[in-house]
Amino acid sequence: YKANNLFYVSMYDHMHQRGYVRNIAGAPMCGCVEKMPIVSRSDCTQTNVQEKYVFVKDSGTGFTGKLEETTLEFQACQGANNNNNDLEAFYQRLVNEG
Repeated sequence: YKANNLFYVSMYDHMHQRGYVRNIAGAPMCGCVEKMPIVSRSDCTQTNVQEKYVFVKDSGTGFTGKLEETTLEFQACQGANNNNNDLEAFYQRLVNEG
């Protein structure tokens, strides 16, 4: 689901919905990390996924599973101390949770 999140953020939300289609001043369009300017804050989007499976017992071989349904939603990341939509706060929440 990482690719779904990348597509949603870059192509749908930022380009299509918000019109962010130009490079940031001082940043190359190629996205070379070593040439990117330092940022003080970054938004964060997470995926919420629900999957439903059906398992069938096979005679002698065990179980066979089949993915029946997938629900995929995008939302701002839930960060530490209710500081949502912030990449640093999301990372801190993950550290806190172990």
